[in-house]
Amino acid sequence: MIKHFLQELNGFETYRMLWINRLSLVVAFFFAFGETHIKGVLILIFFIWITVVKKSDLLRVLRQPTIIWLSFLILAITLFPLTTSHEHTYALKFLERFTVYLLIPIIMIATSIRRDYVIKMVTAFIFGMVLNELISYGILFGLWLHPIDGYPVYFMHHVYYSVLLSFVEMLLIYRLLHQKKTVVKILTLIFIMTMFGNLVISGGRTGQITLFITFIATFLIYKKVTWKSIASVLLLPILAIFVTYMIYTPFQERMKLFVDDTKTAFYDNNYDTSFGNRIFAYVITAKRLEVENVTTILFGGGIDNSIKQKNKLIQHYFPTTKNMQMNTMQFHSSYVDMVWWTGLVGLSFLIMFFISIFRIKIVDDEMRYIKVAFFFTLVLANLPDMTIENQYIMIMTAMFVGLFLTQEYDELKNMTKREQ
Repeated sequence: MIKHFLQELNGFETYRMLWINRLSLVVAFFFAFGETHIKGVLILIFFIWITVVKKSDLLRVLRQPTIIWLSFLILAITLFPLTTSHEHTYALKFLERFTVYLLIPIIMIATSIRRDYVIKMVTAFIFGMVLNELISYGILFGLWLHPIDGYPVYFMHHVYYSVLLSFVEMLLIYRLLHQKKTVVKILTLIFIMTMFGNLVISGGRTGQITLFITFIATFLIYKKVTWKSIASVLLLPILAIFVTYMIYTPFQERMKLFVDDTKTAFYDNNYDTSFGNRIFAYVITAKRLEVENVTTILFGGGIDNSIKQKNKLIQHYFPTTKNMQMNTMQFHSSYVDMVWWTGLVGLSFLIMFFISIFRIKIVDDEMRYIKVAFFFTLVLANLPDMTIENQYIMIMTAMFVGLFLTQEYDELKNMTKREQ
């Protein structure tokens, strides 16, 4: 009787674990449609997960010496300034997002996703973005919904949407190169071209620049580097940008605006432009590192205090710069944010977190390619914008880092079995 009960209990545990995997596919498909569509699913997965997760799996992931502990260190150093600050509204919101959308999901995915669901989740993410793209084109042609801030994007800010698009482009390129069925290959090529068009019309220069550099860097690492491979890798993105510039007037205007903003910033020291704001973030950060005390330089001044510190420096050293002063929490770079919030120590934790993703050991060809593409997408997208702080990017990061850890563990386990 006891044996029968244990068998039924084990079967129920397997059933719950299966539902975690199935619900994770729902998250992968729908997360780009807004957190309201998946928040309930994430909560459901969490409550199922805490009833079924094995202690051995949990300890295995928590003992992971880099990614998980660096996540805890980022949390800790973000909490540190709160002990000396009376203002912590934004800091608590960031800590909540970081915990709910990044740290806990990484642990859940790495301890519960089955090996056969890894590629399924990648595919679900691709299909979700394809549907998102179709909705975007529908908005562009006035078929449904209304654009946000003048861009044909409905569910999120166009900058973050452009980052997701650039990453999906890289996923589709791999599948195009390795797909054997002609019909599927043609459909994949069509969606690569329409997604590139969507990346242009959505106006996200962050995603456009990220895709350009990620494409080059990924293939130079993924393929054997020769002069021929370098030429071929450079040719395609340059040709795509040239054609887009010639046929799409808004893209021409944004490129000209970028050049004008750059000249205005460097020659006239006028940073009150879109790109000028991004340059000025680094200028004022350098000034802060020059004049602040050692403790603030190393550990930062806290998230909520950073705006006051920034405005004080602007008024004293850059009184003619008004645009950056008006923005409340805008430094236009996750790296700059970390310097202000948590100092050079916090910045080093964030950089090591990114590097630890790249250092995950994966043998599978497609997952290794995805890991490299994801690494460059994440690193580059955080240079001109506050990308890692956004919940959509956090969910995407948690999902793929969790899948990478699952893949690494499964390959290591199979290798150990073969050696025995």
